[in-house]
Amino acid sequence: MPIPSAPLRPLAEVTTDNHGAVVSVTAFVLLSITVIIVLIKSLSMIYLKRVVLSVDVPIWTSTIIALVQSILIQFAVDHGLGMHRDVLPSSIFDTYNQLIYVAELLTFSVLPLTKISTSNLIRLINANQSIDRSNKVTQIVILGWTVLAHLGYAFQCQTPHWRYIRSQCVGEGAIMYWIMTINMLIDVVLVVLPTTMLWNVQISFARRLKVMAAFASRTAVIVADAFQLSYLGQYLHSTDPTWTVLGVIVCNQVMMNAGIITTCIPTLYRFIDSLALGMNNVQVPEELELSSAKKSDRAVSNPSSAAHAQSSSQAKRGIFKVLHGPQPDNEREDGLLLSTRSITGNADDTNKPESVVSSI
Repeated sequence: MPIPSAPLRPLAEVTTDNHGAVVSVTAFVLLSITVIIVLIKSLSMIYLKRVVLSVDVPIWTSTIIALVQSILIQFAVDHGLGMHRDVLPSSIFDTYNQLIYVAELLTFSVLPLTKISTSNLIRLINANQSIDRSNKVTQIVILGWTVLAHLGYAFQCQTPHWRYIRSQCVGEGAIMYWIMTINMLIDVVLVVLPTTMLWNVQISFARRLKVMAAFASRTAVIVADAFQLSYLGQYLHSTDPTWTVLGVIVCNQVMMNAGIITTCIPTLYRFIDSLALGMNNVQVPEELELSSAKKSDRAVSNPSSAAHAQSSSQAKRGIFKVLHGPQPDNEREDGLLLSTRSITGNADDTNKPESVVSSI
C-alpha cells in the first residue's frame, strides 16, 4: 500500500503579517518574461544579421542589471520586506535598508538604458530634422535625469545614506516625486516622438499603425510609473516602511521589466511579422519599377516635391532597414509593395496616391 507523502511546503506564502511573497512572485515572473523576450529579440536579430549595437547593447546591459536587482529584492524580502517594522531586529532592518538602497540605484540604471535604446532606434530611422533635434534634447534630458536620480536618491539622507529615516532626509524624501515624475514625462516623449515621426511616412495605414503601436507599448511603463507615484506618498511618510514599501517595489519591478520589454518590441516586431507572413518575399513587378522610374524623372522638374519625397523615402528606408533587415535588390521586405503615384503633366496630381501599400 503506497505511503501518502506529505504535501510540499510553498516556497513563499502570503500571510496577514507578511506580504513579501507578492514581491517575490512579481519579480520572478516579470524577470522570466523579460529574459525570454530579450533572448528571442537578440537571437532573431543575430539570425537576420541586424544587430545594432547602439540599440542592443543598452538592452543587454539593462537585462543583466535587472537580474542583479531582482536578486537583491529577493534578499530584501528575506530580510523583512513586506513585514511590519516592529517585528524586525535592528540588524535585520539595517540589512534590509542596505539591500533596498542598492536595488533602487540599480533600478535607476536600468530605466535610462531602456530609454537611450529607444531614442537611438528613433535616431536611426528618422529623417526629419525637427524630430532629430527633439530626440537629441531628449537624450540630454535622459542623461541629466540619470545623474539626478542617482545622486538625489543616494545622498538624500544623512549618514548612513542607505538608512531612510524621514526626519533625516532632505524634504522628507520629496525628491523622489521629482525623479519619478520626470521619468514618466520622458517616457511620454518617447511615445510621442515616434508617433509624430511615422505619421507622415508614406506607407500603408495598417503598417504605420503596427509600427506606431510597437513604440506606443511604452505606455505600459507610464501607467506603472503613475501607480508608483500614488503609492510613494504613503511610503515616504510612513512609520512602517518595510510594510508600506510593498506597492512601491511592485511598481518598480513592473516599470523596470516593462521598460526592457517595450524597448524590445519595435525590433521584435520584425520577427513576429516574419512568422505571420511565412517569411515570404514578393518580387516587385516590372510595371511597378517602370512607374517608379517615371516618377523619379518627373520629380526633377518639381524640387519641393522631390525634397519631400526624398525625406519620406529616407524615413521608409530607415524603418525597413532597422525593423526588417537587409534585402536583395530585386526583393521587398515581407512582401510589402510600396505605393507608387501616377505622374502627369499637372503638378497638382503629384500628391495623389495611385495605390496603397499592400501586404501578401
